[in-house]
Order: sequence, then C-alpha cells, then structure tokens
Amino acid sequence: MLNVLNSKKLTEFIMVAAAFNTLKFANRLKNAGVPPAQAEAEAEILSEVFELNLQGLVTKEDLHHEMSNLRKDMDLKIDKLDFKIEKLDAKLERLELHMIVKLTVIMGVLLSAAVAFSKLL
Repeated sequence: MLNVLNSKKLTEFIMVAAAFNTLKFANRLKNAGVPPAQAEAEAEILSEVFELNLQGLVTKEDLHHEMSNLRKDMDLKIDKLDFKIEKLDAKLERLELHMIVKLTVIMGVLLSAAVAFSKLL
C-alpha cells in the first residue's frame, strides 16, 4: 500500500525530519537522566526511522507516473476491445446478409409454391 500524505503534511514531516538534531535529542535525554549510551542509541534509531519514512513516501511525481502507466494500460485494453467490437460488427453484418439471402430464397420458394398451387386450383 502506498503511504501518501497531502502536500501540507508531507512538508511538515520533511521539515521535522530534516531539522531533527540527534545531538540535541541525545543531550535532552541525558539531561532527563537517561544513560548516555542509551540516549545516543535512541537518537540514532529515531534518525533512521525518519530517514526510512522519508524514503517510503510517495511524491506527486510518483503518482503522476503511476497514473500515466495506468492510462497507457487502459488505452491498450480499450484498443483491444474496440478491435473485438469491430470484429463482432463485421460478423453481425455477414450474418445479417446471410439471413437476408436465406429469407429471400425461402420467400422465392414459397411464392413459387403458391403460384404452382394456384394453377392447380
């Protein structure tokens, strides 16, 4: 699933991630009584989390690219459907002509039979 943010939230997130100061964060943890090694590890991990989250975000360009690909796929499928419809139309026209010929023959036979029958009477 794509992780999509609106433009305002994306900008805010990027600003927070870009402005994240690991040294300042670690020092604040140390001042709050967290052991130095743990404070530095937490700062590094949080920095990595920000970086990973930024890499996973979808940009407008990504969406436009995907939409473009989808449009191309749809156009190709529509072209295939149009071709199939044209083939069906041609087949229907042939069937219609075939039925007209058959009905004409049947009407001719019936007319001939009616004329012959009327001569017998």
